[in-house]
Amino acid sequence: GVPGLPILVVLLSDEDGILGQALAELAVLEESVSEEDRLRFGNLIPAHVERQRAVVRDKVDSMIKQRRYVTSFKEGIEAKRLGRAGSELFARIYRSPVTFPFDGFSTARGNAADSCQELTRELLLGRLDYDAVMGKPVKVKNRAVTVLNDCWGVFGRNGRVLTRPRLPLVRNLTTKWDEVLASGERRLSVGQVLQELCLPPYGANIASAGLLLATFIAPRVERLMVVRDGQRCAVSQWLQDGLFRGKFIDFKAQRDVDLVAIGEESSEWDTLLGEWEQAESYAARIDCQKRAHALKERVPVPPILQFRVVHLEEQAQSAVVVIRGMEEKQNSAFGKIEDGYERRRLDRILWGAAQLQELCDQMRSEAPLWDEREVELMQRRVDQERQAIVQDFAAWIRRQTPENDRPDTVGNFKHRMLHLTGSNLKRLGLHAEFEALEQHVRQVLKNVETVAEARELVRTVRSWLTTLGDVRSLVRVAESRALLDVGRDFARKLQGMAQRAPVPELNEVRVQLSGALRAIRDGVEKTVKRAGYLWKMKLRGAHDLEACLEEIDSLVVAFEGCENDLRDLHVMRRALRVYQDDYKRLADDRLTWDEFERLAGDLLKDASELINENDVPWAPAEVLGAFVDCISKNRRRASTEWIGAIEQASTNVESMPAAEARRLLERASTPPGVVTEPHRNRQQKVVKNIRKRLGALKLEWLVEEFKGLSNTLRKEFLRIVENL
Repeated sequence: GVPGLPILVVLLSDEDGILGQALAELAVLEESVSEEDRLRFGNLIPAHVERQRAVVRDKVDSMIKQRRYVTSFKEGIEAKRLGRAGSELFARIYRSPVTFPFDGFSTARGNAADSCQELTRELLLGRLDYDAVMGKPVKVKNRAVTVLNDCWGVFGRNGRVLTRPRLPLVRNLTTKWDEVLASGERRLSVGQVLQELCLPPYGANIASAGLLLATFIAPRVERLMVVRDGQRCAVSQWLQDGLFRGKFIDFKAQRDVDLVAIGEESSEWDTLLGEWEQAESYAARIDCQKRAHALKERVPVPPILQFRVVHLEEQAQSAVVVIRGMEEKQNSAFGKIEDGYERRRLDRILWGAAQLQELCDQMRSEAPLWDEREVELMQRRVDQERQAIVQDFAAWIRRQTPENDRPDTVGNFKHRMLHLTGSNLKRLGLHAEFEALEQHVRQVLKNVETVAEARELVRTVRSWLTTLGDVRSLVRVAESRALLDVGRDFARKLQGMAQRAPVPELNEVRVQLSGALRAIRDGVEKTVKRAGYLWKMKLRGAHDLEACLEEIDSLVVAFEGCENDLRDLHVMRRALRVYQDDYKRLADDRLTWDEFERLAGDLLKDASELINENDVPWAPAEVLGAFVDCISKNRRRASTEWIGAIEQASTNVESMPAAEARRLLERASTPPGVVTEPHRNRQQKVVKNIRKRLGALKLEWLVEEFKGLSNTLRKEFLRIVENL
């Protein structure tokens, strides 16, 4: 039953029920309290109502900040704050908004509505042109100029209202309405037009919709008639008979009002030719030509207008030729810019930007033949490329040197830099960059021989760096040390060359070489440190053994070719294998404590014979002692867990059924090898208590024992019982 569906729903999640409670209390206090209670409790009720309203306000504010939005769009809302989310929704819904910068409508008070009504009324009467606007009071004049002239572009060069305003949106709407008037019943529904303007994608309000309709009627007022309730009247009569309600057009009253085109069909040609003759730009002339071709298919050209059509056709054809020529020049410039970005050639970008600037200047000089927006867009592109050139120029100019030291190459370099690139810089007004270019060219020419030698060295070093690849992948110490020797020799040569030749590439390649050598040194130092850390590692258990073996295997690969280092690593690995086997044997849970201690002594004796303490950082006594401590701790913990579980299970042994007591007895009678002597004593006590319970349940115990027998033994048992 609502008049419209929401475009945005904000869900309020009342998880703790505070909002619901407050609303319920408000409903009771405001709707269900009798007059007697109101008199009885006095000011308590209003005070409590105010407190609950404050609770509602605070809770709603906090819930809104949770930003649980629901819309009719498939895509989510990117904005987070509620105001921006609403703005984003409006931008999606009203994709072609009717811009209406009418000063004064942003406030609740003011005379903006009066001004808008005055302009709308005079447009409908056909009395408003640019001269009439200039004679208005300052506020009305400024508002009319801002909206009608600067924004919508409804006034032509002669000051009259154009049939096709310059703003594309308004132009398209007037074209659409003219097509409706020229087809079928030649009627245009005023109510439908006003409603269409207010709906998406246009989003006009009642003021802008009425003013926009008036700009359409103004140049056609003599060729239009109003039909209301089947009665025809002039636009002026319609204006007097309740068109406005207050200061705005009464939308509801216009539902059954139509605008009807009067006169012969040739009036369509008069309208089109009038607009065509007023067309100032090439694009407008071509657009009128297209519409004329479409009109010819419906209405032949009246003979009296034939000469005007021929003349305007010639103008349109000339416009096509000019626009095609301009497009070819623009495409050529854009192609140079794109090629410059792809090839990282700033001079190509500069060339294309300079050509675009020339075209912009040409189009401005030929105004109004070219659309101002088109020129502005092209100028924005020029400014964008100009800024990019300024940002990259310093880095680009440092890279500009002749390919070789031949005289023709040096001459071509000078011509390309100063005459071609330099003239483009001056055309774009980049005078500081032009001076930097001149200075750079003089310096390059002065040191061309030294530069050639330096570039050759740069190429050699870069080639070596390329073959070097990613130094982080070099894990072999011997190979890394050999590369360091070669790199240091290159570094000495580059340092000497940098003092002789001002070539930017020298510093770049020195930085690259320094980074590569630093990475190689870091890799060698890191590997050597890893080997040194082996002497600090402690072997306490299986995890330490595996980590140490893995590290040694990795270091064996890294020290390939370094025999002394490899000899030490192999000795360590053999020792670790012995310790790893010893740990596995000691960690056997099936060993009793006596067996465990005897095995530890035997393993220590064997390890001392196999491993020399001077060759490895792990003495057998220290390592096996740590193993015994670690494993003993694990055994004692396992013993504690086992006896604890048995004692916990036997807590209620006095009331335990025979079957359960029998199962517990079997479990308690078979302790694991890790059980310590004190825990065995506790185990014996548990077994004694269980047997005591089973003794009290001899018959039940006997039944449970009987259940545990096989079928054969059961039959034998029954036979024996029968013979008793």
